[in-house]
Amino acid sequence: MASLGFCCPTNSLLFSRSSVVNHRRNLQTRFIVSSSTSSSELVTQSAVKPVTVGCSRLEKVENVAVRVELSNGCVGWGEVSVVPWVNWNQATALEEVRKACEFLSQGPPVTLNLVLHQISEMFPGSEFASVRAGLEMALVDAVANSIDVPLWRLFGGVSDSLSTAATIPTTSSAKAFDLAAKYCKLGFKTLEIKLGRNLNADIEVLQAVRTAHPHCLFILDANEGYTSKEAIEVLHKLNGKQFSISQVIVQN
Repeated sequence: MASLGFCCPTNSLLFSRSSVVNHRRNLQTRFIVSSSTSSSELVTQSAVKPVTVGCSRLEKVENVAVRVELSNGCVGWGEVSVVPWVNWNQATALEEVRKACEFLSQGPPVTLNLVLHQISEMFPGSEFASVRAGLEMALVDAVANSIDVPLWRLFGGVSDSLSTAATIPTTSSAKAFDLAAKYCKLGFKTLEIKLGRNLNADIEVLQAVRTAHPHCLFILDANEGYTSKEAIEVLHKLNGKQFSISQVIVQN
């Protein structure tokens, strides 16, 4: 049975950030996770509008939901994101999650830290990172439900707002302009722009977005559509055209 081996009043999380950190650390090392059942199911949803990323087109979401039930009856949910042209398909993700669910259901009671470590060893590196994330999400959600503390508070609870970026998919410069203007009115200050099909067309898209939203920050994501030489060429072309490059991330 999942149980707590220490006493920490949950209402203390309302007042002290340090108590949140200590509480989370204690959960990781002292909370015993005993899974009674673990399962997975397909999650398929058609997109409102098809999304183009690089040379690929996404018309529906095909993810995998993960459900973990502890022996104390508390349930946690997670979701595995599937992007076929980046990693693998839904069937492969489902099979990998089922293996992990079988492992969790048959394994002995262990600390939360240990079970998370075991999951990371089953799915190391980036190949199945979203499988690992979905399983971790379900486990931590179940533990949070066990102590009646919402995840947002368990993860810190120090802010009542969250900044995020809006994404402009691979599209024409005219459509990119319209989307950027729309997101500007909605208050988005950062835009993630999908590139990687054609250098000159990409530059036109970026210039259109800058015109529509003059003060926004850019996250440029070519989804491995550029060679190293092409990526450098894009940066050179942007330099001095109302763009300032603050950070470049290269993934081998």
